[in-house]
Amino acid sequence: MVVPGDLLRIEVEQEEKMGEAFVMNGKVSVAGKNVLRVKFIVAMIEVGA
Repeated sequence: MVVPGDLLRIEVEQEEKMGEAFVMNGKVSVAGKNVLRVKFIVAMIEVGA
């Protein structure tokens, strides 16, 4: 359970490159305890102003 004032830490690292995208691993910790692990794909895109 997360309560106000808890420190949330999010760590993400690149695992591999797939064409123009990247496979990423991530971990979320709350108050020093690991609560969530994720794996996702990120594609960088340029957004016009």
